[in-house]
Amino acid sequence: WIGTAGGGLNKYDPAVNKFTRYYFKTPSKELFGSIINSIAKDTNGNIWIGTNNDGLIKLDPETGEYKRFTHDPDNLESISNNTITVVYVDKKGNIWIGTKEEGLNLFIPETQKFKIYKHNPQNSSSISGNSISAIIEGNDGVLWIGTMYSYLNYFDPEKEVFIKHHENIPQSIFSLKLTGQDSLWVSTGFRGLFLYNISKRSIKRFYSGTNKGMLSYNTILSLFKDRDGNLWIGTSGKGVNIYSPNKK
Repeated sequence: WIGTAGGGLNKYDPAVNKFTRYYFKTPSKELFGSIINSIAKDTNGNIWIGTNNDGLIKLDPETGEYKRFTHDPDNLESISNNTITVVYVDKKGNIWIGTKEEGLNLFIPETQKFKIYKHNPQNSSSISGNSISAIIEGNDGVLWIGTMYSYLNYFDPEKEVFIKHHENIPQSIFSLKLTGQDSLWVSTGFRGLFLYNISKRSIKRFYSGTNKGMLSYNTILSLFKDRDGNLWIGTSGKGVNIYSPNKK
């Protein structure tokens, strides 16, 4: 599944080497969902698509049927914003949605509504910021949540408590990746890549430079760990880097 910036949602079938494009239309036949920010698959096989200013889309890939969720200012249980920055499905099947400037949402399937978590300056246990950029689940079932302007958060869904972690990690977080029990990689805008040791609460920074083995650029948009344990690092305009933990 491929989300594009203007061409909507595409599916690639390697058996026939072809792409299928999905068109989403309103009842009045107007197209929506051309800019895709995030894609996730739930435990029932549905595809959840986070769009830029067009809300959240739930797609049944078998039938092609879809449902759109948009913000309703008169409904406090509607999705909190129409710009969806990240969609994440945890091990229990919960669907978490990060938005631009309007906090974290949890989809409630029984009611088809949303529970919303926002920063509250009067509550130190609330999320530290409302622009959500990354979500990943830890081995202990907690969520690590990156924000664009307000640092890294640790969230226990059972206790509903957010804890801000390590202020030496920059506020502009783009991506998160766990590579071990204690190893959380944090990519940032303009500040490079950080390896956060969760139990020790220590960090190691990797940044760009001309020396061999340094990053090609300090703005890192995406992270991916392959089956051999290598970390693939996608930069903004300076290509792909590979970090091999077993090589010096």
